[in-house]
Amino acid sequence: MSFKTILKIAFVPIWLFFLLFAIQYIFGLISEPDTGSVILGVFLLSLLILVTLITFKKIYFSNGH
Repeated sequence: MSFKTILKIAFVPIWLFFLLFAIQYIFGLISEPDTGSVILGVFLLSLLILVTLITFKKIYFSNGH
């Protein structure tokens, strides 16, 4: 197996772990009245999604380079 194939397989559970952690972080903070932390959590989740899309583009849609 090539390194790229291993990376594709390993990427999914790692991404799911971070996604679930971010959602738990946001909903855990919503129950507290600290608005700044909720905004930070939403920002981190948005950053996670952006990095995920960029990584998917690099892994799955590269021209074989």
